[in-house]
Parts: sequence; C-alpha cells; structure tokens
Amino acid sequence: MILEIRGLTKFFQRLAAVNDLNFLVERGTIKALIGPNGAGKTTTFNMVTGLLTPSRGSVFFKGEELTRRPPHVRAKKGLSRTFQIVRPFAEMSVLENVMVGCDMRTGSGLFSAAFRLPRCLKDERKVRRKAMEELEFVGLAGRANEPATSLPMGEQRVMEIARALASDPEIVLFDEPAAGLNENETGQLAKNLLRIKERGITILLVEHDMRLVMRVSDEVVVINYGSLIAEGPPSEIRANPEVITAYLGK
Repeated sequence: MILEIRGLTKFFQRLAAVNDLNFLVERGTIKALIGPNGAGKTTTFNMVTGLLTPSRGSVFFKGEELTRRPPHVRAKKGLSRTFQIVRPFAEMSVLENVMVGCDMRTGSGLFSAAFRLPRCLKDERKVRRKAMEELEFVGLAGRANEPATSLPMGEQRVMEIARALASDPEIVLFDEPAAGLNENETGQLAKNLLRIKERGITILLVEHDMRLVMRVSDEVVVINYGSLIAEGPPSEIRANPEVITAYLGK
C-alpha cells in the first residue's frame, strides 16, 4: 500500500466539500478518482498534496502520516502532481521547465549556486541530463530548447508530465490531464500513463474523460457531493446504478 486516505474531510464554512472519504491506493497501480463537477475531486487532491489542510482525517504515504506536512516535504518523499491548468514558466525553455522538477533532488545550497562552485555545476549537469531523459520518455526531446509557451496546449500538458517525473516520484497525482486535448492527444496520453505505470510509478488520476479512465485504470473511486459512492474495477463502476444516477440523473 502506498497511499491511504482515512476519514478525509474538508469544510468551507459549513459546507463539506469532502466528507469522511476513505480509500487505498495499491503500489504500482493506476487508480482513478472520478465524480460529477463539484464532487470534491480537486479538493481531495489538494489535501493529499498539502495545498489544503483537512478539517479532519488523515493522509498516509508509505505508512507515514503526512496530514500536516507541507507540499515540499511530501514531494521530497516521492509524491508529485500535475494541475488542471498548465502554467509554464514563461521565460524558460521546455528543458528548463522540466529541470525545475529536479530541483529538490539536488544537494547544492544557495552559497554553492551563487558562486557556481563545482558541486553546483555537477548538480546542474545531472539535472539537465535527467530532464532530457524525461523529455525523451514523453516524446518532447526535439522541442527542448524552444520557449515553453510556444508549445500548443497538448504538448504543454506533456511537458508538465515530464516535469512531474523529473522529481523521481513514487506516485504522481494527475489532475485532469486530458483537459483540452483532442482524440489523438488523449490516445497518446493513455499510452504515456501506462508506460509510467510500467516504470513502477503509481498513479492517482482525476479525469472527466471516461473512455480514458476505463482504458487505463485498475480501480476507480467515485465520489459525489464529497462522499464516496462506489469503488471497484472499471467493469463494475461502468454498470453501477448509483454512479449512472450521479452522472446522468434519475
């Protein structure tokens, strides 16, 4: 077990955006977290990654409770994520954007970086090499030196995947990675997600594209109004009457 959510709850004033949510994520699997708009999916992601503090409940990563730990601590322990809205560093190249994801894995301090000491230069070469490896993995190596903002939206999302992988994560939380992608780009995304799983990296996926979810997921968790309503393999979720009602109405 790599990730455990216990009784996770988040109130905004008196409204429970997430309410007593419990589920597990097995190591080396792809687990999807789905639900209608406003169901609490991104709020859950933000609590798991430390951007929001739960009103109550706990987050355990590799058996260690991280509920009150800040995002950078979770990232150093191997938990990475992407966001719904891609925000590349506009003044940087594609390669430099991916290098940002490696930053926490370097041992150089501020003094070494400021004075370009040998250790800093060695770390920079290592980070550059790692970033190029991830760009090659996702098929963007040929665009490495181009401005990140010159990429179309689909390739910016691919770049963000490379940046998430550059930190050597054990689990990546993907927040609607297919948003804005066309059918061909979504098909390539599915292949990339399965290839990431083949590397032994666990995936927790929030996504509205049900064809993508059913294609890549080992298990699916469904929430509605912040509460869990179903959990199981895609074949069961697809036929679950409560899930159908949540999405389509009675």
